[in-house]
Amino acid sequence: MATLMATAGQASGTASVTVVQTPAKLDVASGNEQEARLGTQLPEPLVVRVLEQTGGVIPGVVVTFGPADERSGSADPTEVTTGANGTASTSWTLGDARRQAMVATAGELTVRLEATATADPPIPDYAIAGELEASRFDPLDTETLEISAHIANLGDGRSTGPFTVGLTVDGVHTGVVQADPIEPDDTATVTITAGPFEAGERSIGVVIDPELEFEEWDEENNQGEASVVVRQQQVIALDDSVTLGGAAGSVQLFRVEVEEQLNQTLTVRLDGPGGDGDIFVDFNVHRPSSIVAERTRRRCYSWNLGTGEICQFYPVREGTYYILVHAFSAFGDATLRVTTAEPPAEPFDLEVVMVDQGTASQNAVITHVAQRYESMIGLGEFDGTLTLPADACAPGMPALTSQAIDDVSIYVMIGELDGVGNAVAMSGTCVLRTGDNGNWIGMPALGTIVLDEADIGQLESDGVLEAVVTREMARALGFGLDTWTRHGFLQNPSLPEEPDADTRMNAALVVAAFNAAGGQGYMGAKVPLESGAIPGISDVHWRESVFGDEIMTPYLTGDSHPLSRITLEALYEVGYELDVMMADPFTLPGAGGVMASRRLKRYPGIGLAAYRGPIPVELVKGVVKKE
Repeated sequence: MATLMATAGQASGTASVTVVQTPAKLDVASGNEQEARLGTQLPEPLVVRVLEQTGGVIPGVVVTFGPADERSGSADPTEVTTGANGTASTSWTLGDARRQAMVATAGELTVRLEATATADPPIPDYAIAGELEASRFDPLDTETLEISAHIANLGDGRSTGPFTVGLTVDGVHTGVVQADPIEPDDTATVTITAGPFEAGERSIGVVIDPELEFEEWDEENNQGEASVVVRQQQVIALDDSVTLGGAAGSVQLFRVEVEEQLNQTLTVRLDGPGGDGDIFVDFNVHRPSSIVAERTRRRCYSWNLGTGEICQFYPVREGTYYILVHAFSAFGDATLRVTTAEPPAEPFDLEVVMVDQGTASQNAVITHVAQRYESMIGLGEFDGTLTLPADACAPGMPALTSQAIDDVSIYVMIGELDGVGNAVAMSGTCVLRTGDNGNWIGMPALGTIVLDEADIGQLESDGVLEAVVTREMARALGFGLDTWTRHGFLQNPSLPEEPDADTRMNAALVVAAFNAAGGQGYMGAKVPLESGAIPGISDVHWRESVFGDEIMTPYLTGDSHPLSRITLEALYEVGYELDVMMADPFTLPGAGGVMASRRLKRYPGIGLAAYRGPIPVELVKGVVKKE
């Protein structure tokens, strides 16, 4: 209560004013995050404080205390009036949960206090942490899945021995695995292999201790669930066909099994009288069924206006071709044909342009290497014309004006790099095909090689010029950083500032070839690339400590330099229809092979990225857009 007085001349008056403090905040003064045995009282009281807007304490406010749930024990007393210092306190007797909460309330204000219970003897609390993970969420009805659950121990003890983790499919238990005990506050990942499943949407569940074989703090957190859409896939034999149609947005899956490689052209064709059906084809990789996001990563995608699509492959590889038919708009009475025929009418052309001439023997080596790559690659890309300013790709590169490109052109310069004995060459992809206003980026169109004029003579004398040109031409064709990044193959790069990174190239066919060459037991991430964060060296070559003398290591060493199937699979994954059976024999050192004797000389080459990266350029060619 306060009294106010006002005066004006000889007049005066008084008034009584009552000041009411309004609670604006309820906070914790002490007692939060204590620990005690379940069913016992916490050692310290819970103390909360009521404050006004300016931060002053408010006495005489009623505060109630109550457990957040039925397993969080009880408070005594449950209703307390704040004292002169604005605080209210109570005692908390814990319930039987591991983590418990008490809620204090003053009018519309609340604050939550928490505590942890312990047991004697300690007991575990195994819980599914986060979402279940699957090797894919759109498997085929012929595939198995790996289902992974992250299991955390939230308790204060562990199970006395291994515990059971069960798998359910649509609520039906289908199998169990045994998992090792997990220490308190630790997490482990348990993976279960399951399937194949019937087509349709399936609910996959993981259950910890399904038979309740040991005591836990909480059984309610023992389950996790995820949904997968299992897709049916039809087999089409070589030289066979099916009739099909579909509503707009529908997807149909097919596969072609090839038992042995054929030196023929495999043609997948979809023809129909109306609507708009498209085809997407992969080899030995079943990609997610997302159309737009995944189309540029597929081996072939044909999505012209109307239902008239074609994909071709040469040679026909041993393995499985996966075909996805997507209805851009509804179509019907279409025929999907899979045929084999003689080699294609449009073979691959590799043009080498010698900007600077070497000696006749040096030029012959370069021509020989180009012919070798040309003989390996079976199918051509779409042709076009290209215009570029001088030096756009590498030092000494001439300007191009409406230059015809069929299928890849490689410009070779013999010029100054860095003097005798350092980097002997620089190379890389310069121009990538693109179109549809940049909505897709395709195969390389132009690459460059710069051979150091100070070293080329010695390379020829040492008998390694062919190996150097073979390595540099592979990079000009797309082996390396930029094409791998575009496809998502480059993982954990060391550039620009992670020299200790475990850099790898993870394309599936490359990993398979690495394993077949003796890398099955390699304990690191596959396939290992040279790291160190050195521009032009790191992230674009196989790791020399693992690959030894293989030609795509950063330094040519040893007496032989095999062009391995691992490297050819890397070029195949870029998109070339390439005969990987033409690779040189190669076994990883230390994997049953004999390490070649090492020369003292090392011949480093650097990637073109040290000069500039590739340029996505739309070749002058008609492009039909689908809006």
